[in-house]
Amino acid sequence: MLALIGMIYFALTGRSPEDRLTTEIAAAEADIAELAAKAADLYVGA
Repeated sequence: MLALIGMIYFALTGRSPEDRLTTEIAAAEADIAELAAKAADLYVGA
């Protein structure tokens, strides 16, 4: 059943659910890096 849902999603969107997940993970990693840089700036500035 899950495979069928995946195939329908791919047919409608042209990309697999794994592609969407990979994109979300990359965005989250970028957010984490940005927060770490801000924390480092605050630490150095304090």
